[in-house]
Amino acid sequence: FGVVLRSEVADKEAMEALLADSGLDWTVVRVGLLSDEPPHGAWRAADDGSIRGMGKVTRADVAAFMLAQLASPLWLRRRPVLVSGA
Repeated sequence: FGVVLRSEVADKEAMEALLADSGLDWTVVRVGLLSDEPPHGAWRAADDGSIRGMGKVTRADVAAFMLAQLASPLWLRRRPVLVSGA
């Protein structure tokens, strides 16, 4: 993807650098393949490199994860990768 989406990747990296330097509270949620399936109600999030490849996650589960972050400092100023499953 780095070759095909070179400018998009550069834009994403520039945006994340601006966020990191902003002093704001932020969380960048990274997802792979989004599906319209019903929510599974369980997901796995990690920023340690343990999630590899383009995992799949439902849009509803991404929304639930993001809403949960409003009340939790766990992923504050971090970039978790999110996939379905527990």
